[in-house]
Amino acid sequence: MGLPTFLIMCLAWTTTALAQPRSCAFRADSDRALGEAVLAALGRNHGESGPLTACSKRVHLTFDDGPVAATTTPILNALRARNIKATFFVSTTKLPAGNALVARAMDEGHAVGSHGHEHTSYDVQRSETRVSPTLSDVQQRRQIAQSVQLLNGATGGRFGQQRPRLFRFPYGRGFGPSRPELDYMERTGQVNTSRCARDNWSCRMEVYRNTSLALQRIAAQGFGHMFWSHDSKDSETATAPVRTPSGGYERESLARYTRQALQGMCEAPGATVVSLFHDIHPFNAQVMPVMLDVARCLGVTFVDSAAATSDASLQNRLIYMSRERIQQGPTREGVQVLEEVVPRAGIPPTCASCERAPAPTTCPSPHLNANILACTGGSSVCVEGRLIPRGNPQVAEVCGDEVRETVRVTPRASCRSDYRAAPFAHCEGETSVCLHGMWVRAADPLVQLVCPDR
Repeated sequence: MGLPTFLIMCLAWTTTALAQPRSCAFRADSDRALGEAVLAALGRNHGESGPLTACSKRVHLTFDDGPVAATTTPILNALRARNIKATFFVSTTKLPAGNALVARAMDEGHAVGSHGHEHTSYDVQRSETRVSPTLSDVQQRRQIAQSVQLLNGATGGRFGQQRPRLFRFPYGRGFGPSRPELDYMERTGQVNTSRCARDNWSCRMEVYRNTSLALQRIAAQGFGHMFWSHDSKDSETATAPVRTPSGGYERESLARYTRQALQGMCEAPGATVVSLFHDIHPFNAQVMPVMLDVARCLGVTFVDSAAATSDASLQNRLIYMSRERIQQGPTREGVQVLEEVVPRAGIPPTCASCERAPAPTTCPSPHLNANILACTGGSSVCVEGRLIPRGNPQVAEVCGDEVRETVRVTPRASCRSDYRAAPFAHCEGETSVCLHGMWVRAADPLVQLVCPDR
């Protein structure tokens, strides 16, 4: 055999050996057959870098939307068995039912972050047909404060003592809008990206994140924000495992989902990756032991939240934004955000009782000598108890398409009804009440305000 032939054979053997999936040590709680199927598929599958037989990423696992006993418990068990520390972003509508699980997560060294109270977008959200504003300023502050109060209650106050304290917006909205959503906020004046070329998405997103009022509100409550650099897509129908008639999952689809999640994790940009999963899905509870074992077999190093938040590359790409970095944003853009989001001196930023009383739903109009309803007005619109010029972005944020003209009426004017020939006098009516010439539902607080003796 000549030397050239020998070298070619050695090269072919080496290439074949590198493409073979390595042998893994699976723990007792892992489905070994499933794990070996995933390894074999990774060795065959051609992703961005060819067959995946090695992965040197540092990965921080994050789980959103829980806790749910049936699914969060086995995930915690799998993490504990492997001494892996994650961050659980809790939707606090799951509390107090899930208090014990949140406390357990902290006991076992995991970070617990806030995912807000209700799972609602914090600025705008796109549906199939439109983009519309969601939570108002007052609602956002109330949601954050309620979340903090419940998490502190679940952990005996330990939640608020974490450093850094982490928040993740539901759907990422408040940090990462979609293109149609950012377009909407630019059109309505909520974001001024005039310094950016229209096709410069990176610049437009930088302006948004530097001036996001939702980000400023969480920073005022002592939070940094953690986004993700890898999405497992476990909430997408096309990616999630397929259910069987018996209520389980098809084996092949479990292997496919696990392979795709690991491939995405290893092909994510940067040496350190923040991976997004949801601990509300039963299939994540089922495959997590296998996924963790295969990831380690490939060479993945799992890191805790402290390592992730101190990683300079994640900070530079704003995957993690510290409280201080968030608060520097408006200065970077040369603008001023709402002063009211800054807590008063001497009041802890996590104090739920510091929330202001809900804003009035009506506004006194000196021109009409009457109170006008929310989202109504002429040149100015009633927004959370204040008359604001109609072109102000806050009008669009709170009212959206619900802005209505206020009919100019004579004080204490009567109201006409198709059901009675004679007009209804001021403060008269049953299911609706006549107020200064306008019909208002009887249950509206304005009725009690204007007609206390009714």
